[in-house]
Amino acid sequence: MTLSFRHIEDTNPLSSADGLAGDEALVSGLADGNSPPTLRLYRYHPSAIVGRYQNLTDAINLDTCRRYGVSWNRRHTGGGTVLMGPEQVAIALALPDGRDSERRTIKQHFEFFAAILADALGAFGIEAAFVGKNDLQVDGRKIAGLAISQDTDGAVFYHGSLLLDFDVGLMVQVLNLPTEHLEDRGQSCFSRRMTTVREHVPGASFPDLTAAIARSLESLTHVQLCRSSFLDHEHEAIARLKRERYENEEWICSSRVMRRWRGMVERKTAAGTIRIYVDGSGPALDAVLITGDYFSRNLELATLESNLKGTPARSDAIASVISKCGQGTIYRLTAEELAELIVMARQSNTTARLTSQA
Repeated sequence: MTLSFRHIEDTNPLSSADGLAGDEALVSGLADGNSPPTLRLYRYHPSAIVGRYQNLTDAINLDTCRRYGVSWNRRHTGGGTVLMGPEQVAIALALPDGRDSERRTIKQHFEFFAAILADALGAFGIEAAFVGKNDLQVDGRKIAGLAISQDTDGAVFYHGSLLLDFDVGLMVQVLNLPTEHLEDRGQSCFSRRMTTVREHVPGASFPDLTAAIARSLESLTHVQLCRSSFLDHEHEAIARLKRERYENEEWICSSRVMRRWRGMVERKTAAGTIRIYVDGSGPALDAVLITGDYFSRNLELATLESNLKGTPARSDAIASVISKCGQGTIYRLTAEELAELIVMARQSNTTARLTSQA
C-alpha cells in the first residue's frame, strides 16, 4: 500500500510570520497526531531570518532592512541567517520521527534531505552534493541551505532554501557579515561562493522547481503526494503562533546574552560560529550560555547549560558533563572541543574574538 503525504504549495509570496508560523504548525500538528506528514513549498516577501540560537541585532542590520523594505524574523530551527525572497523556494517537510532505536542522527537527517533536493536538481542537469555543516553545493558553490529540527517529540522537521535566483548585493547590505568576508562588498566575492538554478538553467521557474522537488520526494520515499491546504485547527495554531512568536517583537528580538559575565569567547568551528559566555571566578562554573549559528535540540542545550553550573572549571570535568548530556548536543562539535571553548571563555577577563580554521 502506497503511503500518502500532503502537499501544500503557495505560489504568492508570504510574510515571514505566515511562512514560519505555518511551518511550526505543521510539525506540532503532526506530533500531536492531528496533521498528516506534509511537504510545503512556498516563497517569501523579502525577509531576513535568523536561526534559533542567534542574536538578531548581531546578525542583521535593521536600519538597512527598514530602508529596503525587508522584514526580519526568527525561525524555530538552528543554523545561520538567511535572506529570503520571491526567487527562493522555501521548503518545509514534516515527517514522523522514529522510535529512539530507529531515529536518524542529525547528520543522517541532513543527508536524507539533501538527497531529495540533489535529485530534484539532477532533473535540470545540475549535479549537487551535500557539503560541510548544512550546505548543498554545485562545484563548491552553495545553491541551498538546509536546517533540521527534532525538538518536537514524534516529528522531525526539515527546512530549506533553494536558490532559484538571488540578490547578492542586497544580502551584503542587510546581513552583518564577518569582517573577513567583506573584502569585496559587491557581487564578485559572493558570486564565487554561491550559485543559483538560473545560472545553470536560465529559463527555470518556481513551478518547475517545486514540481521537481515533489517528484523527487515521491520517488525517494515511495509515497504519493496529495495537493491540499491547511486544516482548520492548523489555521488556529498559525494565528496563535503569530501572536506569540512571529509577530511578537519581544520573541523575535530575544537575545541569548548573559547580563553578567566574566569571560566570553567566539570562534568559527565546524559546527558554525560559536559564542560562549561564562560567569564565575572561583574553581567552578557559575553559569554558561552558548549562542551561535549551530544546530542543537533545545531541550538538550538547556539541559547542558543547566548541568554545567557548578562544574569544576577544567576541560576534563566539563567534557565529562557534556558527554553525559549527549556527545552530539551541538552538531559537529565534540565534547572535547566544546569544553576547550568553555575553558577559553572562563580564562578570558575581557571580550575576546578569536577565529580558527573550521
